[in-house]
Amino acid sequence: MSRINRTYRLIVIALCALAAACVVVGLPQVAQAYQTEASVPVSQMFVSDDAAVDSTFTYTFTALDYTASTPMPAGSVGETYTFNMVGTADSTIDVDCSAAPDGTYEYLVKDASVQKPGYTYEQRSYTVRIYVASSRVVATTVERDSDQMKVSRIDLDPTYQTPLSPLGTIDVTKKADDAKASAGGLINYTIRVESSGSVSAVGVWIKDYIPEHTTYVSCDNDGVFTDDGDRGYVNWFISNMSPGDVLELHLTVRVDSDVTSETTISNVALNQVTGSTDPPDFTKDPSGSASNKAATTIEPASSSASVKTGDAPWAIFFALAALCAAGIVALSYAHCSREDR
Repeated sequence: MSRINRTYRLIVIALCALAAACVVVGLPQVAQAYQTEASVPVSQMFVSDDAAVDSTFTYTFTALDYTASTPMPAGSVGETYTFNMVGTADSTIDVDCSAAPDGTYEYLVKDASVQKPGYTYEQRSYTVRIYVASSRVVATTVERDSDQMKVSRIDLDPTYQTPLSPLGTIDVTKKADDAKASAGGLINYTIRVESSGSVSAVGVWIKDYIPEHTTYVSCDNDGVFTDDGDRGYVNWFISNMSPGDVLELHLTVRVDSDVTSETTISNVALNQVTGSTDPPDFTKDPSGSASNKAATTIEPASSSASVKTGDAPWAIFFALAALCAAGIVALSYAHCSREDR
């Protein structure tokens, strides 16, 4: 019986030793429960295509259901603590809870930066909860509001991408010098380009295909004619047009000699503001809207100034009348001469 008691005592001693070991191993977690300051981890990852831009972002840590006894970070104004994160960095929000009454305290963390072009800002918000008992921090949790997921830290992901410069706008109109033309004659086109926007139009591209039933003659303002094996086309490129600038481009074509009368020759000017001072690929077409349509109608061939066959009876009549008049004058003269004698 004494042997059983001895075994029992050994088992009890072993269990006590195991319990003591567990307590020792568990000391860090217990010590965490007795902290008086809550530290909330914050991590910002800033991505930018320009290393020289401002990388400072502003955030707020705001107490919900705020009272005068709500624990707040040092430097807070009322219920709000404002902090900055610069570039890619890690930090903490430290809240002294040593004087806080027992309870659960909730805070909202969100972006409060002044919005600027090119930037995208953190859209997510986070809810932080600090649990206090006997002026000690029992636990701190972070919840991502978008999906109510518990997370280990507040992650912030702002970005910057260099904005594209405003392209500017242009108005393009086209007209022919005359609504009518003749076979073999010339048609002179005027393309009027106006920079109509509030910013400069950078990279103004005008392209004009030589219309059907015509051939290219000339163009001005550094236009470039390209023979593509058909009738060809002309490209103009203006690197910059300030607001209000107006430019007139001229193109002359010759009507084919065998074109039939009443044929209508129509033509438009394609255009685009490319946004670049480098010339585009002229073998392609501008992506902007086309100008109005300039139309010219071919007139019938003009009548000859010579007398036509249908005029012969009238010609004979006038010739006979002239002869009769001459005969009467001659007879009157002869009669007067005899009387004088």
